[in-house]
Amino acid sequence: MADGDNSRGPVEQTSGAEAEPGTGAIPAWTPWRHPLFWVILLGALVLRLGFVRFVTHPELVRGQFEFYGDEYSYHCVAATLAATGRYAEEPGDPLTAYRTPGFVLPLAGLYGLFGPLPAVGILWSVVCGVGLVVAMGWAGFALFGNHRAALGAMALSAILPSFVAYSALIMTDCLATLGAVVGMGALVNWERERRWQTIAGAGLWMGWSYLARPSSGLMLPLVLLWIWSARPYWCALWHSAAFGAAVAAWVVPWTLRNYLALGVLLPGTTAAGAMLWVSNNPLTAGLVQPVLPPELEGLQVPRDYFLGGWANREYLPPGMATIPRGLSEWDQHKYYSREAVQFVRGHPVAVLRMDAYKVWRLIKGDEPVQPRKMGQTGARKGLNLRAMVGPLERWLVLALGLVGLGRLLNRRRLFYLVGAFLLSAVVLVLIAYPSARFFMVGTSVLVLSANGLLARGSPGGSDQ
Repeated sequence: MADGDNSRGPVEQTSGAEAEPGTGAIPAWTPWRHPLFWVILLGALVLRLGFVRFVTHPELVRGQFEFYGDEYSYHCVAATLAATGRYAEEPGDPLTAYRTPGFVLPLAGLYGLFGPLPAVGILWSVVCGVGLVVAMGWAGFALFGNHRAALGAMALSAILPSFVAYSALIMTDCLATLGAVVGMGALVNWERERRWQTIAGAGLWMGWSYLARPSSGLMLPLVLLWIWSARPYWCALWHSAAFGAAVAAWVVPWTLRNYLALGVLLPGTTAAGAMLWVSNNPLTAGLVQPVLPPELEGLQVPRDYFLGGWANREYLPPGMATIPRGLSEWDQHKYYSREAVQFVRGHPVAVLRMDAYKVWRLIKGDEPVQPRKMGQTGARKGLNLRAMVGPLERWLVLALGLVGLGRLLNRRRLFYLVGAFLLSAVVLVLIAYPSARFFMVGTSVLVLSANGLLARGSPGGSDQ
C-alpha cells in the first residue's frame, strides 16, 4: 500500500500463496502503521459501547440491569465461582456443566477483581467483540498477505449487526468466534511453514473456542482431515498429534472435572440435549399447530411460525409438553437428546423439509424469535435482530463472500480449509436453528473471503 508499509518488500518475496507448503516465511502484519487500523478499532469500540447504551442495556445509566436470554446463566455461574469457588449457577445449587468454562472462567476472574457487577460482564463481552475485529484483520492478512484485505475484514466485522449485538451482551459467541478465527489464521500460517509450534497454537485457540461454545467442535474433525491430507505423511501425522494434544490440553481437564463433579465423562455441555430438542421437534418441523399460553392468546402465530426455528415445550399441544420430574441435569440432557433423535429418525421427510427451511431462513436473515418477545418494544425489540440481520449481513456478505471464495480455487488446500469452517457453520445451523449467533463462524469466513477481492493478485499476494 502507499501509506508507508515497510513490510511490503518482504511480503512480495515470501508470500505464502506463492511458496510451496513448508517453505514460505510468514509475512509480517504491521497494522499499527496504518492510521485506518486505529480508526476502525476506535470505531468498533465506540459502536459496541453505544449499542450497550441505547439498545441492549440502556438501564445501566440508571444503575439497573435487566438480564436478556442466556446472560443471566453466564453471569450467575461466573459470580458463584468467584464468590465460592464452586462451579454452580447459585451458591446452594448442585455443581453444573450447563455452561462450559471458556467464557465463564475469565469472567469469574474479573468478578473476583472488581466484584460481580453485570457491567463488568458487559465490558468483558465488548473486549471480546473488539478482539474479534482484530482477529479478523490478522486472519485476513494470513489468508491473503494483503493489508487491504485485512483492514477491509476489520472494517466490515466492526459494523456487522450480529457482531455488534453479541458484543453487547454477556454471552460467549464473540469469544468462541475469536478463537476459531485465530485458529484458522494459524492453520493458514502452518500451511506456509509447517512448524509444529504453529499447529499447536492453532489447536490451543480452537480448543479454547470449543470450551467457550462446544458447538465449535464441529470444526475439529474437518480440520484434522485437512491436516492429515498434507504432505509429507510423516509431517501430517506428527502435526495432527500436536494439534490434537493442544486441543486436549483444554478439553481433558474439563472432562475430568465433569467426571468428578457429575460422575460422567462429559467433554461438552449438558445444554446440548435441550438445544437439540428445541430445534428438532414436531413444532419446528411444522407437524402440529402451536398452542399459546393464556397470557399470549391475543397474538397471531401462524402454523409455520416455528418452522425451521426453535420452540420451547410451552408452545406444544397438551400431552406433548411433559417431562419427568426430578431429573438431574445429566438425565435431562439424556432425555432431551433421546427425544430429539427419536423424532429425527421417525420423521425423515419432515426433517429434510425443516432443514431446507432452516437454510432459507438463514439466507434471508429471518432470526427465530419466541412469541413472548414479539410484543416487546423499545430496546428489547432491537435485540430480535430481524430488521438488522438482513441485506447487509446475509445477501451482501453471502454474495461477495462466495465470489471471494472462488479466488481461493487456485490454492486448493486453502480453499478446503476455509470451506471446512464454512461447512461446519452450516451443519450447526441444520442441527440447531438459523440464529446469527450460531452462524458467526460462517459469517466470519464469508467476510474474510469477500475482502479477498481487495487483494491484488492471487491469495496470499502482497500489497501492490
